[in-house]
Amino acid sequence: MSKLKIYSKERFNSFIEASRPSLSKRELESVLDCMIAEQLGQGGVTSRLERSFRDTFGYKHALALSSPMAAYHLALLSLEIKAGDHVILSALSNPACCDVATHLGAQVHLLDLGDKSFHPKEEAVLALIEQIKKDDNEQLSRQSSAKEKKFIYLAEHRFGSPLAYELDTIKASGAIVIEDFTGLVGANENFKDDIGVVNTFGEMGSFGICGLSKYDLLTTGNGAMLVTKDIQLHKKSSSLCYSDKREPNLAAYDYRLGDFQAAMGIIQISRLGENLARRKKIGQYYLEKLTSTRHESYFKNIGLDSYLRFPVLIYKEQAEVKRYFRSQQIAFSKITEIPLHRLLGRAPLEFPNAERLYLKSIAVPLYPNLNSSNVDRISSALRALI
Repeated sequence: MSKLKIYSKERFNSFIEASRPSLSKRELESVLDCMIAEQLGQGGVTSRLERSFRDTFGYKHALALSSPMAAYHLALLSLEIKAGDHVILSALSNPACCDVATHLGAQVHLLDLGDKSFHPKEEAVLALIEQIKKDDNEQLSRQSSAKEKKFIYLAEHRFGSPLAYELDTIKASGAIVIEDFTGLVGANENFKDDIGVVNTFGEMGSFGICGLSKYDLLTTGNGAMLVTKDIQLHKKSSSLCYSDKREPNLAAYDYRLGDFQAAMGIIQISRLGENLARRKKIGQYYLEKLTSTRHESYFKNIGLDSYLRFPVLIYKEQAEVKRYFRSQQIAFSKITEIPLHRLLGRAPLEFPNAERLYLKSIAVPLYPNLNSSNVDRISSALRALI
């Protein structure tokens, strides 16, 4: 990539958007074919998407749903989470999981991020689990009518950065794990657990959830894929949807993905390899250029990080950062609209690392459709912001 100097009065011919979906002519043609055939609802194309997802990435069971919230809802319902059970989330977790847990009456527990990390530390997760178990046992000893509670841990590979630890110890503590692998689908990083079983991202918990929203690695406009190795959990979650698998006399939800959306997803899967390669090339280039600045990013796994988003910590006033990037005709976005600790009214001082990342970082543009000139403009702008 060529180097490009940026001067304060330089004018550019194009505005760089903060984010764009990675679409091509092939997705348009696939969706048009589906619409011409009047395949708009739930049917054969959605089933083809599920098969393609399973076969391409090696998952045993997959269920295509209309949104990430739908996936979280069916996962928690299938795991029989009820009022009083516990759901453990990062302060930067997907709000959809928090909203579903709250709707079901579960107690939501938040963890701060580790230092210079996008994720909570393993020891912090284990310590919280032990505290929850201790509190529950005390309640059981005081109240004969009290029942033993379940607790869920949402393991989320935030921003396309994998967790720095496996989940066997957390599962051994009694936690039920749901793994959100939205940012690592197709990462092709297999590893063996303690008993020699080969796992992949999305298979380390009872359920794995892959978002298919507008700016995710794969998109159907909106949607999610719910995967599991457990046939009984798959049957249970499938029976909770409007479909021919719905069980009689049980409530179900209109959560299935439409065929025209699935048509887009099938093409997206076929193009994921090239899109991931492009993302990784841009992300690694940004990281290289950041080394000559005071700015920080917490990606640590070169070759594995997929850079679903690219947060950069910039230790300047956000108003100044906003004015500067506007002058360079480069848009950026927040890393999240609002972190969960603020959403739930918790004191920011209880979550210093998440609060710092929220207040001091921006997500700079990183998507496959960026050309080399734009990538140079963005990295040069970061270097010039001193």
